[in-house]
Amino acid sequence: MKKLGMFAMAVLFATACENQRKTAVPVEEIWYCAGEWVKPIEGQDGEEGFSLASDGTASSINRATLVYSSWEQRGDTVIIKGESLGNGTNVPATDTLYARGDSLVQLYDGNVVAAYGRRDYPVYGRRR
Repeated sequence: MKKLGMFAMAVLFATACENQRKTAVPVEEIWYCAGEWVKPIEGQDGEEGFSLASDGTASSINRATLVYSSWEQRGDTVIIKGESLGNGTNVPATDTLYARGDSLVQLYDGNVVAAYGRRDYPVYGRRR
């Protein structure tokens, strides 16, 4: 029974961050992807990632040089926008992530280079 429950949760999440439209989805329909998404910091203690708010704003978690400001969802794709802060130069930044199982992943040449999981337990479904 426990395995069935875990399978049901995985199926729910896989569909939670998915929408069949090809255009941007209104924020009120994608609140279920809102939350804090993190991964371990390689070679250090702690986590880094991003926070997606239900109003379409985004912020970085433990990333001083990457300042996120907004996000949107297109199908199973989440696009986060902000600025990369460098040596006196700020450059627009866009990260594209894909819903895969219970994670949001970044790909490079088709390979997963980063996988973020929810820091908070997800709430599935649409706003009523």
